[in-house]
Amino acid sequence: MAIRVFHLVRDEDETGISGTGTIAEVFEASDGTCIVRWLSNMSSTNIYDNFKQVDQIHGHGGKTRLVLVYDETPVEIPIEPIRITEAEEDKESSKATRKKRSSKKD
Repeated sequence: MAIRVFHLVRDEDETGISGTGTIAEVFEASDGTCIVRWLSNMSSTNIYDNFKQVDQIHGHGGKTRLVLVYDETPVEIPIEPIRITEAEEDKESSKATRKKRSSKKD
């Protein structure tokens, strides 16, 4: 499962407490746990086991909806091998030469 971020958007505020529009940010962890961060003057944070609980408690019978903002679908990115530039090769070569010279003196 991916990590996802939603806005909790309320179309109608039947209680007059949270208002309308984007009222909270919802973060869904890879295990389905949901963290709700309320955006009101009296901000708070709630943690729920899943989206079903968020909807049952805060959905207000369809007057509130979740809008997907971000979906982190895991993507494997190959890592290129590290390439040494010519300047770095010259520097390493000079070090090796100096080391050989100093060992001959001993």
